Amino acid sequence: MKIGILLLTWNGAMDGETPTSRDVVEIAQLCEATGIDSVWLSDHYFFDYADFKSVGVEFPSEMHGIKGGSWECWALVSAIAQATNKVGIGTLVSSASFRNPALLARTIDTVDDLSNGRLIVGLGAGDFPFEHESFGYPFERRIARFEEAIEITSRLLKGETVTFDGEFYSTKEAALLPKGIRPEGPPLLIGALFGRPRMTRLTLQYGDYWNCFLAFGENTVDRYRESWANLVQASEKHNRDPSTIKRNVTLCVNIADTPFPIPGSQPISGSPQAVANTLSEFAAEGIEDCTVVLNPFTRAGIEQFAEIAQRVPR
Repeated sequence: MKIGILLLTWNGAMDGETPTSRDVVEIAQLCEATGIDSVWLSDHYFFDYADFKSVGVEFPSEMHGIKGGSWECWALVSAIAQATNKVGIGTLVSSASFRNPALLARTIDTVDDLSNGRLIVGLGAGDFPFEHESFGYPFERRIARFEEAIEITSRLLKGETVTFDGEFYSTKEAALLPKGIRPEGPPLLIGALFGRPRMTRLTLQYGDYWNCFLAFGENTVDRYRESWANLVQASEKHNRDPSTIKRNVTLCVNIADTPFPIPGSQPISGSPQAVANTLSEFAAEGIEDCTVVLNPFTRAGIEQFAEIAQRVPR
């Protein structure tokens, strides 16, 4: 199982300090140097902590109304692609609602070429109503919008010339020229946070990877098995052999002496060997990629975690 780190890009993310965009790139280089297999970035602009309720996280009421924000995802992915040589790079996940789907495909293909084919593209329908409203993006009917967007983006990435006339998006003989390093495009990972029916169907229809996002709740193998069983059951309905979809699991790991900063999360914790043992249990399930939300997200924390990761079967 390959082990990656989610690079935290929002204000206060580095143990209370706010990383600069340059800090994020340097930490990606540190991950590469210490043997971490991949680095991942989320895609948010601006949020109110009250909005986290939409993803199952309840911050204390006194934090409602407090605003936060992040560096732009694809600018950082591009910078990391140029600043590193071998570490995998992924989005977890890029919101299709923020960008025209044809332009997003052009961006993805360019960045994959910059990275020499190291990109995994996580796509989702968007999470927070507040940031959509603040930046002028529509949030209503977001899954219907995503269904049109993922069709356009995926077809373009596969090298097709795409004419599409939908309710929300349209293209006319659009194509990606020149085409990037991979003729079929980079693999797609679909972010379906709660495994609801429509997003599960779209994962099975378009996804090369399925993401099992456990980070905000129980970070246990039993919870993973339950989610995987649900996907296998759905795959029968939608005629997808589950063995043809790769698996990514997102986990919280706490190696600090302080509580994990996300309310409700039950992170993997304990001694270095105990953390390695739990991650090894996930590896034994046949999962291809694990993305870790780490506390503390500091240079020292990453160096400490990298030593733990070396104990996990790869």
